[in-house]
Amino acid sequence: MVYLITLKETLIGYRGSKTVIDANGAITVKEQRVNDSWQKIKSNYFCLRCTLMGGMNRYQTGILSNQYNIEEKRLFTVGANQYRCYSSDIIEKADFKLNPAWVTGFVDGEGCFTISISKDKIKKIGWHVKLSFEIILHSKYKVLLEKIKNFFFDVGSITKNSLTKLHYRVQSINDLEVIIDHFDNFPLLTQKLADYKLFKQAYNLMLNKKYLTEEGLEKFVAIKASMNLGLSDQLKIAFPNISYIDRPLVQNKKIQDPNWLAGFTSAEGCFLLNIHESSSSRLGFRLKLIFQLTQHIRDEQLMKNLINYFEGSGDIYDNKGTAVDYRVSQFSDIQNKIIPFVKKYPVIGVKHEDFKDFVIVADMMKEKTYLTEKGLEQIRKIKAGMNTGRK
Repeated sequence: MVYLITLKETLIGYRGSKTVIDANGAITVKEQRVNDSWQKIKSNYFCLRCTLMGGMNRYQTGILSNQYNIEEKRLFTVGANQYRCYSSDIIEKADFKLNPAWVTGFVDGEGCFTISISKDKIKKIGWHVKLSFEIILHSKYKVLLEKIKNFFFDVGSITKNSLTKLHYRVQSINDLEVIIDHFDNFPLLTQKLADYKLFKQAYNLMLNKKYLTEEGLEKFVAIKASMNLGLSDQLKIAFPNISYIDRPLVQNKKIQDPNWLAGFTSAEGCFLLNIHESSSSRLGFRLKLIFQLTQHIRDEQLMKNLINYFEGSGDIYDNKGTAVDYRVSQFSDIQNKIIPFVKKYPVIGVKHEDFKDFVIVADMMKEKTYLTEKGLEQIRKIKAGMNTGRK
């Protein structure tokens, strides 16, 4: 495989980010900061403002600024044919900033808002209440998780959850202010929005020290009872007469921002190659590309909205009665709608590697070069290294 990198750069006057390419082709970025680069965001938070943001004082964009036109071309040859896909790997290594709508979409897929209530003899009322915003990912997503933490102005911490899992957690009341501020401005679309609204109620109670009284504790328990999986058996026994709070109604949400969908795809999407035997094929097999998004059945309507978003492409399938899959397998839809969308609004993280392989196979199918023994062998190798097979 050969990598060719082309880069165009313009500076804003004599200040900005200066890109340096050494003799080995390595790229580094030197920051040339302007005056007043440090900016106060909250009463307790300061952050270094990107000098290329043109006055934006809160969120960095998820699209490369016009200072950079970075294009990585991955070339792959089968026979006399050369296949190419375009990578956004470099956005994870250079000065790429996550789009706030992308972050919301990703949290819709992978995030969690929780209330922990546990016995504590030290506390006056005998119970300890803790709020937490969490994302748990496989350790291969470490770089992405660090970028999400950085997006939230470095509040919270990343710890090992197990041998293969990393846990990003924000728990202090001061730090949670950053989380609340974001999701108030960039709302969730899935039913997780209801959990967030209940979480915010608990957050406001915590600010007012309501957890220090028995009456306040019961309010926390009532809120928790309506969130996520509800109360544990222990809490049900300890609070048998608790009244549930009505869970906020999340109506049919339509997808407005493609960056949200890119983030949601980065969390819940899957690029699949299906190779199955076929007696009607000369080589004895058929190949199918599948793009799939999976979500809990309570968000079935949101998933159905994807069909309209992609102009009639794909369909909804039941997944064991508890979830639904949005699936696109028509090659023309893959080629003309899914691939162009992801190239314009890329998935970020290890999953992008699957997309690159997905595009290579799509090009092979378009050129019919997969209908050879050599092509089939290469596709099997690609498939073996995708998704769960990727190290």
